[in-house]
Amino acid sequence: MGVHGKLSRILNSFMTPVSHPALPAQPAPGQLSAAQIRQGLSLIGEIEPQQFWIFGSPVAHSRSPPMHNALFAATGLPHVYDRFETATATDVQHLIHAPNFGGASCTIPLKLDIMPLLDSVAEEAKIIGAVNTIVREGGKLVGRNTDWQGIRLSLRGAGKLGSNGVLRESAVVIGGGGTARAAVFALGHMGYAPVYIVGRNRGKIEALCEGFDRAVYDLRILTDFES
Repeated sequence: MGVHGKLSRILNSFMTPVSHPALPAQPAPGQLSAAQIRQGLSLIGEIEPQQFWIFGSPVAHSRSPPMHNALFAATGLPHVYDRFETATATDVQHLIHAPNFGGASCTIPLKLDIMPLLDSVAEEAKIIGAVNTIVREGGKLVGRNTDWQGIRLSLRGAGKLGSNGVLRESAVVIGGGGTARAAVFALGHMGYAPVYIVGRNRGKIEALCEGFDRAVYDLRILTDFES
């Protein structure tokens, strides 16, 4: 307890009681916040700083670095998130294989080109056809796609839950690019059927539909405004 108990609170690895700066007073003498405990662990080398990136071009306008760095600071983590602008996937090879690499966001034009540089690509990224996130899993570099999760979360936040097993609901996707593919994946995951696809370029729309198992996804192309 008290000042001399702070170190034991930092070093303890199970069921550590924590405080929070928003509380009017410390619940117990010497109690620390979770962020302070992480700061202490960082100072003594128990949490090693990791480097995170956003890859692609253009990324100079990206708000990801200030957002993530603010969150790292607020939670007491020693990590850094920065930009690396390039249109060539092989330019980032030395960064993703660095010992301190923690992960990365991947944007245009690297969402496809980055795949061969990774140890594996998650199933959702294969189906959607794009990697937008690189994570370390068991020491391996894994490419994932989180666009569909954001779409699903937005729909659920708006009260749209998809099929409930009784009422079948349909949906419309406008466009045939990478985000449209993520939307189709999200809608299929939520049980929407059929999913209508609308776009100006029929060839592009047909290519999108061919990338999905039609036995699982009920996709229907609308070719004109009247239909």
